[in-house]
Formats: sequence, C-alpha cells, structure tokens
Amino acid sequence: MVDLKLQIDPSFYEEEVRCDYTVSEEMKKVWAVELDLVAEFQRVCEKYGLQYFADGGTMLGTVRHKGFIPWDDDIDLMMMRDQYDKLCEVAQTEFKDPYFFQTEYTDPSSLRGHAQLRNSDTTGISKAEMEGVHKFNQGMFIDIFPVDAVPDDDALLEKMLKNIARNLLTARKLAAISDVYSPAPKKKVFRNAVKKTLYTIFSGPGRRFIDYDKYYDRYEKECRKYNSLKTKRVAKYFFVPFMRSQIWMREDFDSSIPMQFEMLELPVPVGYKRIMDTFFGKDWMTPKKVATTHFGVFYDVNKSYRDYLEEKK
Repeated sequence: MVDLKLQIDPSFYEEEVRCDYTVSEEMKKVWAVELDLVAEFQRVCEKYGLQYFADGGTMLGTVRHKGFIPWDDDIDLMMMRDQYDKLCEVAQTEFKDPYFFQTEYTDPSSLRGHAQLRNSDTTGISKAEMEGVHKFNQGMFIDIFPVDAVPDDDALLEKMLKNIARNLLTARKLAAISDVYSPAPKKKVFRNAVKKTLYTIFSGPGRRFIDYDKYYDRYEKECRKYNSLKTKRVAKYFFVPFMRSQIWMREDFDSSIPMQFEMLELPVPVGYKRIMDTFFGKDWMTPKKVATTHFGVFYDVNKSYRDYLEEKK
C-alpha cells in the first residue's frame, strides 16, 4: 500500500462489521488514503485559518457513526466561497506531491464545478471515465465544494439556475470533443463513429477553435453572482440538474461543532440537523444501505493512475 503521512494504527485495517455491514480490509485501505488526504487538507486550513465543514454523507457519517457510513467510500467537505477561494490561492504552493489540488484551472477538462484533493500515487477512476481518454489527474480523492449565496427572489434563482446549467453543460460538451473522449455504448455504432470523428478533428488541428473554459468561467461567475449580498440561503451549484435539497439556511453555517470522524475530528455546521433534514429527510438517523453518490469508482491503493493511463495508449 502507498505510504501515508497520517499515522494509522494497524488494527484500523482489520475487517469488521458495522451496522450489520462487513467493511473489508480493502475498503479500510481506501478509507485510510482518504483520511490521509483529509489530514493534509486540515493542515493547510489550520495554517491559514480557513473554515470548512463536513458535507453530505461525511456529515451524516460524522454525526451518526463517528466516522464513515460503513457502505460509503468517499469524503465530502464544503467551504463558503470566500474561504474556498483563499484555499485555491495557496493550494499550489502548499500541497506537494503526491498530494494534488485539482480544479478546472489547474487540470483543464476535469470540469467538476468543485475542487478535489488527490493522491497521485494511487488510482480513483470513476466507471464513467474508465473508457476513453481523460488526461487529468485521477488519483484517489476527497471532494471540496464551494458554497454560494442563493438569491432571496425565487424568480432570480430560476434564471440563475438556467444560466448555470447552460454554461456548465456547454463546457462539458466542448471538452468531450476536444480534450476528453468517452466512447458511446458499443451498440450505438453511428453515434460512436461521430464522437470519434469529432474528437479526432478537435483534439488535433481543430483544437484552437474550442474554448470550453470560457463557458466554465461564465458558470463560476454565475455561481458567485449574489455573494456580495447577505442572502438568507446558500447552496452548492455543481450538480446539473440542480438538487433543491442542497439549498440551506445561511445561519446554519454561522459556526461549527467539532465531532469525531474515525481517528480525526471534523467540524459540522451548527445547524446540521436542519441541513440533514433537508438533504436526507427527517429520518436520517435510521441507516439505509444505499450506493455511494460516485456511482462506482475503481480504486487502487498500490498503483498510480498514471500507470493505467499508460496502459491505455
């Protein structure tokens, strides 16, 4: 297994049953790499006084399990946009190999709408990206989401969401015929031929006509549009179509509560109960075995994603 900075007791890797679910040794190794990424992220945030919060299933796991949800395989964190921007400013000097702080601006064509901190000596490739050509860093990762203001006027929000979706989807479509190539299902022969032809043209001589980052810039500007106002609500805008369960009250982020997460500690928003009522439903304290939101990621804690990219050539 890859070397980690974080000191982890060997007993952590032992297979165990949590909530009637068997967590394998292999999954524990995945968790360990992600925990190491969190520890490195925390180091930088503490150095610069940056505020962040556990998010999504990580928030739920922190509150309900004092660690990972047993059948989950990822870590999600979030930051208010001003804190997120400060992190992006220092990230390239603070995170050293094998740690890699990834945004669209550091790794063009990733186009996720948020940052990821990755371990370049490992592999964390989603099934959707296993086929085709994806040149960006694909080491194991934790997600770091920016949180932006939601306009108090719902009509303005609807207009904003349309602009966000249009620009982000346009950026992704243009990237798909230039810097990223994913084949269509094998049964769709004609569609596959068209996609391959477009990629051949626009990844070569025609690349100068493709400027998908222009649309990604517009997407980010739209996300930030109301951040100068003290609106009542905030949200994460990375998901298309937009999930209204990710609109929360600003006051719920006024402070945080430190809680145990495995051998680490994570800050949970002071209003976590209302946030999770909105996001997961009011019965969130009752465990439900559901799939991770990553829809399947291929992990390898022993081998760098670079080796897999080399094998594709």
